[in-house]
Amino acid sequence: DIYKQLQNQTLMADTISNIALVYFGKEDYQQAIVAYNEALAICIKEFGIDHEKVAKCYDGIGAVNGKVNRYSEALAFKKMALAIREKHLPADHPDLGQSNTCIGTTYMSLGDFESAMWHYNKSIQIYEKSIPSDHPRFAMTFKQMGNTYENMGDLKKAKYYCKKAAAIYHRLFRSNNVDAMDIEERIKRVSK
Repeated sequence: DIYKQLQNQTLMADTISNIALVYFGKEDYQQAIVAYNEALAICIKEFGIDHEKVAKCYDGIGAVNGKVNRYSEALAFKKMALAIREKHLPADHPDLGQSNTCIGTTYMSLGDFESAMWHYNKSIQIYEKSIPSDHPRFAMTFKQMGNTYENMGDLKKAKYYCKKAAAIYHRLFRSNNVDAMDIEERIKRVSK
């Protein structure tokens, strides 16, 4: 309300996006999508269709659609976010890797494992040029590669990538960390 009175559209859009994140965290996806769309409208009006703030809104809308199993819509929004970032960021920027991992995960949910793996491999190529080899983004992508191979029925490759993720998680976190515990459960599952 204060930002509306001040007519500060940038802060208003950022605040509404943060409200959307809270709704997302509370699993109130209907309110999250309403807030993201409100923030998106402000961002497009203020910054144009080709701005990083628009890309963030697209990512949020894509994430909400993914949570409610609307994977085709999720994919479309995540691709729009990536297209904006590709115009403004260097080819080896880690945010491009993160976008590719998210797109890969959506393709996995759609059952298009070949496209999922293409995007995961693209993420790894970007990360190799831009972040340390023990960065959590590597671990997340390896974990998603393991999930994809598990869904494909290739448990040997699933285990390989899950172990790569586990090695990073164990270097970075304590054994009671949620990600470290989750990856250990996945390794047990694909080892049977």
